Amino acid sequence: MVKKHFGEVRKGRFIPFDKMAFIRAFAKNEGKVVAVMVEPRKQTRSNNQNAYYFGVCLEMISEETGHTAEELHDYFKVQFNSKETEIGKMPQTTTGMTPAEFEKYLENIKRFAAEKLGIYIPDPNQIMI
Repeated sequence: MVKKHFGEVRKGRFIPFDKMAFIRAFAKNEGKVVAVMVEPRKQTRSNNQNAYYFGVCLEMISEETGHTAEELHDYFKVQFNSKETEIGKMPQTTTGMTPAEFEKYLENIKRFAAEKLGIYIPDPNQIMI
């Protein structure tokens, strides 16, 4: 199983966030040839974006349509986050989206809700907490 280890590079050295897990990963592979890949960590959607998506967008559409949030999530992945393949549209995960990519995804869903369902979904800054 491949496990990613996150950390920082300081003065040319890798400093893992979880040092013991990093050491155990190397210990498990003692005597084996391994591959190590170094790349900048991609920023993914925020917890606030995720909460807004499930707690506001999908909740409002669910109340209107009777579909569960999970059903709607699957539907919207096909509609707005899929890859065309030889056998048709294949939905992609939204988990790894950058904040900007996820914002565009949310805008597509809000536009769909307004145009197709007549549901106005407020922006996050318009919601009373």
